[in-house]
Amino acid sequence: MSQGIFHVHFRSSIGDHGEGLVVVTDGHVNGGDQHFLYQGVLPTSSGAVATQITVSKWRAGNTSVVRIDNYLLDTTGHVDYENGALHLKGVVTGHPNLTINIEGRKVADAV
Repeated sequence: MSQGIFHVHFRSSIGDHGEGLVVVTDGHVNGGDQHFLYQGVLPTSSGAVATQITVSKWRAGNTSVVRIDNYLLDTTGHVDYENGALHLKGVVTGHPNLTINIEGRKVADAV
């Protein structure tokens, strides 16, 4: 099933890291952490991914793992809904030297 709540851990090319939760339902992904929101689309079945994720600062007090407050992340990788895993790599649009590796594990079903 392609729906679920995933714990995501991410590490940037500049050595910073973070974590958050995302909810995947009907091909949409929405989530965030204490300071940033992540929104975009994912395929509804397991397999290769090529998509764009919007990262938006919603609360002051911290910097993003790439030191930019609001950006688009061009993402490729693989989703495995049957085993509850996301493996993605993103490049900040317009900043090819800024990348983020994202690993996610399903923690619960979404309703």
